This record gives sequence, structure tokens and C-alpha cells, in this order.
Amino acid sequence: MLDEQFPVAICADFVADWTAQTRQTLAQAGFSGPFTDSEVAIAWFNLQNRAIHPRPRRTLRAKEFQCPPKFARAIADLLAESEAGRSLIGYLSKKIAFDAMYTDGLLNDWQVHHFHLGGTVDASGFVKRTGELLFALVAPDTLHLLHVGDHDDFSRAELFARIARNWPELVEQRRLPAADPKQNLISDVERSQLRKGRAYAATVVDDDAFIPAGLGAVMSGTSVKVIVQVQQLYHVLQCLENYVRDHSPEFVDEIRRAGYSPDATVRLQLDFGRDRVLALHPETGASFDISSALL
Repeated sequence: MLDEQFPVAICADFVADWTAQTRQTLAQAGFSGPFTDSEVAIAWFNLQNRAIHPRPRRTLRAKEFQCPPKFARAIADLLAESEAGRSLIGYLSKKIAFDAMYTDGLLNDWQVHHFHLGGTVDASGFVKRTGELLFALVAPDTLHLLHVGDHDDFSRAELFARIARNWPELVEQRRLPAADPKQNLISDVERSQLRKGRAYAATVVDDDAFIPAGLGAVMSGTSVKVIVQVQQLYHVLQCLENYVRDHSPEFVDEIRRAGYSPDATVRLQLDFGRDRVLALHPETGASFDISSALL
């Protein structure tokens, strides 16, 4: 609605702008969908939560970790890549690499990645698929080795127990206060069945119970954590829109100084830069730093 005090109103749809920009970013990264508008945000946060960004990581081993001699070379090669800060995507599941909407139950539940140990690399850049897998927790600066097993270990609670016992600080925020472990204890088979039904349960380690890393899942299989992140994003975008409208006289005056005579409305577009957030006026190229709206 046109502001009665100022004859020119700001028109903005930052959710649509963010969605269009992110859809293009996903396509450039090889994820073309097709995605609905709401799926773009889900795909984006799915990828962000499971991505292993290339950066040097120090290797840490759980005290229970054992490296089978037949995989010593393959694991040494993977660790060399990790410690050098190179991409580990070739060791991951191809579903994780190519399907932005894929939900990894192991990752959503325990924040654990699994890596293939085939050694040789195929034409697509992925190591040979193997029955045996390396299970590890990937932190920003460290790679925590847990176990070498197979696909039957995906629901094995011992994986998470090794994190909780060796690095309790990594899971402290997920510990349920005053929880009765006996009421939360389920078998590995039951956990596997729950995940197939897109459901999650607390994990019991000794006398403590811990909530899933992804906070559970909705009926579509998307983790609750991703849903919350999408809602938080939309809230931020709405706050940015409100900020632009609240400061419309300043923006309109600047656009006029650029030699543009606006009609009843002025359309501004959102642009996320590397270190700031901008509102752009396409007709004049004028840009306004609106980063302070996030403070």
C-alpha cells in the first residue's frame, strides 16, 4: 500500500529474490531439481548440513577405533586428503553428492558420515564403492574416526556411544536432562525400522540419553533442524523487507539523485554479498547496504 506521507512506496519480495538466486546457485552446483519454491530452501539447508567443506582437519581416533590392515592404505589416503584440506566428496555416497533432497538417516541422527574405501577412483571422480565403510564425525577442524564396518552398522548405537565417551563436549548440548535411560533404550534393529519410517528416537549411552542431531523429522523425511532453519531464514528476509520499507524515503531520495524518476512504487531486489546484504535498484544500479538490519 502506498504510504500517505511519501508518494513513492517500496516494493520488495526478498523471499522470491533469495529463492531465485539460490535456485541458480544450486543449478550451477549440479542440483537442477526441479524444485518447488519451498523445496529450494530445504535443498539448500540439506546440502549445508551435510556438506564437508574443504579445509585442513586434524585426525582424532576414538580409543576403540581399529584399522583393518586391508584398508590401511585407503584410510591413509583419505586422511591425507582431509589433513591437506582437499575435497572428500569422492568418498561419500553418490546420493549425498547428487540428490539435494536426499535425507541421510545416519547423519540426521548422529551427525556421522560414512566414507567408501575402494581406493581407486572412477571416471566420475568417486572412489570405488565398497561394502566396508569408514564411519567418522566431521567437525570444522577435526575428523573423528569411529569405526570401520559395513552398511549393517548404520543403526549401531555404538557409533554414537564412541562420540559421547571420547568427545563428550561434542554432544553435551544434545543430552536430555533428567532423562531415564531405560525409557529411551531401543535396539539397533528398532532404530533402523524407525529411520525407514522417517522417525527418530533418543540414543542411550550409559546413564544418559541424547536427542538426534537433526532434531527428528517431519512426515516428508526432512529433518526438523532443516525446517527450523528455513523458518529462521524467512523471518530474517521479512525483517530485511520491513527495514527497507521503514527507510523508504532515504532509498527513494538516493534513487532520484541517480537521475531516476520513480512512479508510485520502486522495486528493490535482494543481493547477498560475501560480507554484506544489499538492496539493489535494477534500473539505476543503485545499491543500499542493509546489513545493519541483521544486528
